[in-house]
Parts: sequence; structure tokens; C-alpha cells
Amino acid sequence: MELTSSLLDISFLSQVHDQKILESPSYLHEDGRPVVVIWGLGFNGRNHDPKSLIRFIHWLRASVPSGVWVMAGTPSELSFSHLHLQERAHHV
Repeated sequence: MELTSSLLDISFLSQVHDQKILESPSYLHEDGRPVVVIWGLGFNGRNHDPKSLIRFIHWLRASVPSGVWVMAGTPSELSFSHLHLQERAHHV
């Protein structure tokens, strides 16, 4: 199941480009990049497979000119082991 949808695209991009929320001094930044936090990825019944999660993170990063740091809240049992993310963590 793809995580991006036209509603999410429009909402996020509007907040970033029109409302400029990431430029606020109140918005959390690390090393000059905004931190985007996503909760609820990988929970049962949401059908988020690891590959679509990675595509979603890449979409978020590409949506902001400076890039973003992404922090995700996931259930403890979520496993990406079959993708060998430890070996390819720089791609995420």
C-alpha cells in the first residue's frame, strides 16, 4: 500500500511551501535540516510494507529543498531484516 496520496501530498506540500512551517524558529531542526516525525508506520492492519515505507521517506526528503531528518515511530516487532537495512542504512 502506497503511503503517499494526493491528500497527503497536498497537505504536506502546502504546509512546507505555502505556510512555510519548516522555516519557523519554533520548528525542530538538526544540523540545519527540519526533523519530520511520523508515527504509526508498520502497525497491523495498515499494510505498510518495508519498500513502500522507504519510498515514503525518500518522497519526504525530496519534497523539502534542504532535505529532512525523518524520525519514525514503529511497533517494536516491525522488522526490516530481510532488506538488510543495516548494510544499506545510508540509502534510507
